[in-house]
Amino acid sequence: MRLRGKRRPLSMRTLRFLRIWFTVIPLVIMVVGGFFVVMGINELQRAIDSQFWPTAPGKVVSSVVHEGWTSGGKGRSRHRTYTPEVKYEFTVDGRAFSGQRINFRVRSEGQSDALSTVARYPEGATVEVRFHPDDPELCALECGADWFNAVPIGVGFFAIGFCVVFLWFCNRWFRRAAATISLEAPPTCP
Repeated sequence: MRLRGKRRPLSMRTLRFLRIWFTVIPLVIMVVGGFFVVMGINELQRAIDSQFWPTAPGKVVSSVVHEGWTSGGKGRSRHRTYTPEVKYEFTVDGRAFSGQRINFRVRSEGQSDALSTVARYPEGATVEVRFHPDDPELCALECGADWFNAVPIGVGFFAIGFCVVFLWFCNRWFRRAAATISLEAPPTCP
């Protein structure tokens, strides 16, 4: 499809402005993607290591399901969310600790999953708490990882890879555009 009328050619100033923004924005996205990768690997490693953490007997203090809504933007529908919250207390070497992490999985739960999680840990129940040997405040009721733990890592690598390819294509386009502009520039008089 052809545009009607003449297209105004890009000036060198406009090209420089575009090049800055088409470089800065992907670099920021790459940093955010790197953050996702680092945090995802850290959480995945914790989830795997939690299988070998020591345990301590604990007691469930409260066990509830929180109901909420996702934020619906313009034209998007809102969805109901259910989050189980289990608070527990335990003692390590005579020091009291409390926690509320159930597991290291990275996913939201539906209503039936949230209710079954709360049913497994009713208020007043005795539970086995796994805790980090160097930092007992880092604790969980369930150990291990599943493939959902890899989602932030995958999202981060996808963002980084997409931005690398985008920057490569932009760099090629900007070089061609700059060469075109310098060829079209009127000759200067001495």
